Amino acid sequence: MGKIPCTVGILTLNSEKILGRCLETVKDFAEILILDGNSTDRTREIATAYGARIERQSENDEPNFRIQDFAAVRNKMLGLASQPWFFDLDSDEYLSDELREKIRSLTETPTDGIVAYDVPRMAIIDGKRIRHAFFYPDRYIRLYQPKAGFHFHPKKKVHEKLIVPEGCVIRPIEECVYAPWKTVDEMKEKNAAYLRIVEDKMRDKETNNSFKLRWLSAVAVLRNLARAAQVHLSSFLIGLRHPKEECLPYEYVSLFSEYHLRLAWLRFRSVFA
Repeated sequence: MGKIPCTVGILTLNSEKILGRCLETVKDFAEILILDGNSTDRTREIATAYGARIERQSENDEPNFRIQDFAAVRNKMLGLASQPWFFDLDSDEYLSDELREKIRSLTETPTDGIVAYDVPRMAIIDGKRIRHAFFYPDRYIRLYQPKAGFHFHPKKKVHEKLIVPEGCVIRPIEECVYAPWKTVDEMKEKNAAYLRIVEDKMRDKETNNSFKLRWLSAVAVLRNLARAAQVHLSSFLIGLRHPKEECLPYEYVSLFSEYHLRLAWLRFRSVFA
């Protein structure tokens, strides 16, 4: 059986503990494209062992360099892909066997027009599959033809937004990507890094302190507060209907609400400071 005619794109930074599991599930892809942030652990060694093509995320030579603009890095990755299809995967995720074979079938079958596929993601915490959470169905467009005009919105430096070309048909895939979650402390650190990027972006806008910008920021504050409340309420109701061991643990629920509260505070401060 030949290789799957698809590039799988992965961002890495000191990912030696998780990368092998990820790469084992995509070794049948024609191209494994890794953009690395100058890792100082065995990330590059592991990637090389799986025949991956390794490129740098940026021209910065600083070791362990954290991404400041995710959209720019992902657009760079799309430009480097050599295969007609592209699949987006994080280094801490891995494919189910069923999803891998589904991708093979889809990419080997001719399509009429531009087609993209959204894929569900299932969280794994302490080895357990989380079947019920406030953010389900957790679906993203992951499989598409990069040369058809797909790209990431240049202003969305974090929580990237894929721009889909006009006329594209989006179809669902039911087979899932598995996503083992980090510890609560590690996820707090990740959230803090995202918030620093957002804060820097807000600081850049301070010179344009127009009434319209202040009004939009105030609306965003209310939206973040509402989202924090919704996270807790939805999780509480889910917990009433399903077994506790199948639901997202409370300490992880709190991480999401805390993130939105801190984001609301940053926006509030930018409006009224």
